[in-house]
Amino acid sequence: MDRAFERGAEQAPCTRQLQRGLKRLRFDDPALEAEFRRRYIDLHIGRIRAAIVLAVLLVLMVSALDLLTAPAPVRMSVFVEKLTLLLPLPLATLWISYHPRFYHHVNWAMFAAIATSGFVFAAVHIRAGLAGHTLPYDSLLLLVVFAYFLSSLLWPACVIAALLVTLAAMASDVAVGLEGAQLTYHGLHLVAVNLIGMVGSYMLERVSRLDYLHAGSASEMADIDRVTSLRSATSFERRLERWWRKGQQRGTRVGLMLVDIDYFRRFDQSCGHFAAERALRAIAQSIQGLRSTRECFLARMDDDGFGVIMRDASGDALQQLAEEIREAVGRLHVQHPDSPIASELTVTIAGRVLQPAEGHGADAAFEQVRADLNHLKRCNRNRIWIEESYLPSELPDKVTPLRRQQTPS
Repeated sequence: MDRAFERGAEQAPCTRQLQRGLKRLRFDDPALEAEFRRRYIDLHIGRIRAAIVLAVLLVLMVSALDLLTAPAPVRMSVFVEKLTLLLPLPLATLWISYHPRFYHHVNWAMFAAIATSGFVFAAVHIRAGLAGHTLPYDSLLLLVVFAYFLSSLLWPACVIAALLVTLAAMASDVAVGLEGAQLTYHGLHLVAVNLIGMVGSYMLERVSRLDYLHAGSASEMADIDRVTSLRSATSFERRLERWWRKGQQRGTRVGLMLVDIDYFRRFDQSCGHFAAERALRAIAQSIQGLRSTRECFLARMDDDGFGVIMRDASGDALQQLAEEIREAVGRLHVQHPDSPIASELTVTIAGRVLQPAEGHGADAAFEQVRADLNHLKRCNRNRIWIEESYLPSELPDKVTPLRRQQTPS
C-alpha cells in the first residue's frame, strides 16, 4: 500500500507557499509555478497584445523617422531593413497570442521578438556606422524600456531580454568606433534604465505573485473544514466530478464511499460539543493515517460523516479500505454513553464501485451511495456495504443479505 490520503490543509499549495514565504520569484511547487505562469498569461494577454500593437507602431515610427532624418546614402536601405526584419517578429507573436495551440507560448515568442529586435537594431546601427553615418540611439534605449515595462514578461525573461539588447547596443557602439565620452554616455544611460527596469519589474511580479497566493489561499481555506482540517463537501463534489469525467475518458472505475458515525448527535448531546469536535478530529486523523493501493480523496461531508473517492477503484480495494477505516475508528476507543448498539463510537459505511458512462453523472452516483447509506442505517448500523455495479441501479427492497458485509466485533 503506497498511496496516502490527501491531507486537507497540508495539500493547499498557495497557503503552504505563503507560510514558507516568497524569498525568490519562483514557487517551490512546480505545479503551482506552472499554474501561476498560465494564469499570468491569461491575466496579461490583453496587455501583451496591446504591447505588440504598440511595438509595430514604434517600428513604423522609428523607420519613418529614419526615412526623414537619416543621411541620403543609407536612408532607404535602413528604412527597408527595419521594416522587413523587425515587423515579422511582433506580427508572428500577435498571431500566436490568438492561436489556441500556441497561446501559452506567447511569452517565449515575445522574448524572442525583443531579443531579436535588439540585434537587428544593433546590426543596422553597425552597418550605417561603418558607412560613416551614425543613427539615433533612442530606439535601442526604448527597446530596453519596452522589455521591462510593456512586454508583460516575467522578471527573469525581462532581465535576460533587456541585457541582450544592452550587450548588442554596446557592441554596436564599439563596432562603429564611438569616442570614449559618447560610449560612456550611452553605457550609463543603459545601466540606469536597466537598474530602474530590474527593480520595477521585480516589484511588479512580486506583487502579482503575492496577490495570486493570497487569492488562492482564501479559496483553499474555504475548502477546508475548520474542525478536522479535511477538505469540505464542496471540494469533494468538485473532485468527484473531475475524477468521474476522467473515468469516462479512460474507461476506469471510480469508487465512492460514505462513512457515517453512528448516533453522533446523541454523542454530541450527551458528551458536549468540545468532546464531539475532539472525536471528529481523532477519527479524521485515524482515517488520514491509512494507506490504500489506489489514489483516494477524503473529505468531511456533514456533521457526522466523511466521504471517500477512490480512483481506478476495484471492489476488493474499496472493501479493504472500508474495513481498515472501521478498525481504525474502533482502535480509538471513544466512549459513547448514549449509543444503543455499542459502548464506543462506531461507523456505518456504504460504497459503490462504478464505471462512469455517458448519460450517468457523478451526482447520480453520489445520490445512489447516499441512499445505500440511509437504507443501511435504518436496518444494520455498524456495518459495511460495498457494491460493484456497472451503472447505477435501483436500490434493492431489502438490505440483507449484504453482498459484502462486515459483522461487528
